[in-house]
Amino acid sequence: MKNFIFIFLAMATFSLQAQDYRYTESLFTNITVNTDVVYTQAPRLNGLFNDESNTSIVDYKMDIYQPSDDNLSLRPAIIFIHGGAFISGNRNHDDMEAFCDSLARKGYVTATIDYRLGMYISSEASTTRAVYRGLQDGRSAVRFLRANASSYGIDPSRIYMAGSSAGAFICLQSVYMNDATEKPTQANTYSYNNPILPFNQITAPDLGSYDIGTNLDQNGNPDAIFSLWGALKHTDLILAKDDTPVYLIHGTSDDIVPFNIGSPFGYPAFSATYGSNPISARLSGLGSDNFQTWFVEGEGHEFYGVSNGNWAPVPNQYWGTTIEKASDFFYQQHKPQAGFTYTPEGLNIAFHDASSDAQSWLWDFGDGHSSQDPNPSHTYPSSGNFTVTLYIENEIKSWDSFSQDISISNTGILHPEADQISIFPNPAGENIFINNLPDGARIIIYGSDGRIYKDIRTEAGQMHFNMEYYPAGWYLVRIISTDISKNQTHRVLKYKQ
Repeated sequence: MKNFIFIFLAMATFSLQAQDYRYTESLFTNITVNTDVVYTQAPRLNGLFNDESNTSIVDYKMDIYQPSDDNLSLRPAIIFIHGGAFISGNRNHDDMEAFCDSLARKGYVTATIDYRLGMYISSEASTTRAVYRGLQDGRSAVRFLRANASSYGIDPSRIYMAGSSAGAFICLQSVYMNDATEKPTQANTYSYNNPILPFNQITAPDLGSYDIGTNLDQNGNPDAIFSLWGALKHTDLILAKDDTPVYLIHGTSDDIVPFNIGSPFGYPAFSATYGSNPISARLSGLGSDNFQTWFVEGEGHEFYGVSNGNWAPVPNQYWGTTIEKASDFFYQQHKPQAGFTYTPEGLNIAFHDASSDAQSWLWDFGDGHSSQDPNPSHTYPSSGNFTVTLYIENEIKSWDSFSQDISISNTGILHPEADQISIFPNPAGENIFINNLPDGARIIIYGSDGRIYKDIRTEAGQMHFNMEYYPAGWYLVRIISTDISKNQTHRVLKYKQ
């Protein structure tokens, strides 16, 4: 068994050890944090429960995390937004700081923000206005990073959001409450009855548009969101045109923010919200393929080991999985796509790059030789079977790789390109297809832990595999033919859970 694990790991390891696999591996040991960076000014309620007539314009701040000694000047950024039911919390919650640190070590610029708090918990109008103010502040943070991208080494076209609980409300509202006609009535000038003494009528001012404050020449829409146990005012806000990539994580037994439809905390004075399950159903109904979910049966709110954002007392077994899912999701937003074809002439092979968004190339020809040309030619010393791997990077050093097994002889290719076995899509969401299978081939799919997920024989042609319930991660697809020259191993990344 130990020998099998060693052989498997050797097969799964890239031969291109010089590459750094930024955004998927923790490459940086030291992180620099810029604290108390003012990203906007906004009217703060002077007290958590008041009639909104008593406000002050104050600075709202973020802490920005960057990998130290990183010379790359163009990196994606992720804004993390704390929970606390819009009445408590701050940017220094344990989970927000841990997210920022973990993702910065992978090469991202990360930030954790404060935003405006305060509401009457027994007033629907007041709670709606609290969420709307949070939406405005979240968008202000996005605009600030776009406007100051060059100062922090950020790619302004790749700014993402992640939020927990109330922070996830902000994320979801940011991508689905994005049309002027969708602004809640209660966010305009609005009168409602004070639910506490002296029970007077309150006239609250118009909160303005979605974008207020500074940097109004910038786009406040995040380019992707990662929602942890959040909810939306109503799924009617989700339209077919709303195609921002979304990852929804929720425990099915959450009694704070409903997984389905219901009032937060089970408190009927709160208006009903639409949790991750109906959001997912709405997206599916609209035919969207730009979202992912991880719904954990029987788990509640903040199920990775925090209470109101602070470790209780330490992160549990779900924390590492959550970090992995966040890493995989955000990496998918900016990764290039590697691929190649080839033309044989005896022992000489002309390779043709078929990648998208590649700016640098590294070829491993499988015989100890390599090239950095986009379309190299290589002469093999003798006939044989070789695994060729192409590693590419784009302008932000996001990477991808693609491997093919080829068998060559001094008389040419042993199985013509038209007959080459291919696997697509790669990366895969729920399904993969294998083309040009030889008759009677044996297909074995290995997980990264050495587990065999599939072991079958097939007829010639195309084979389809449903990987919906496979864990996200890397898999090896081994194709074993009666003609050993057609034996192949492909590495497939499954990114949906």
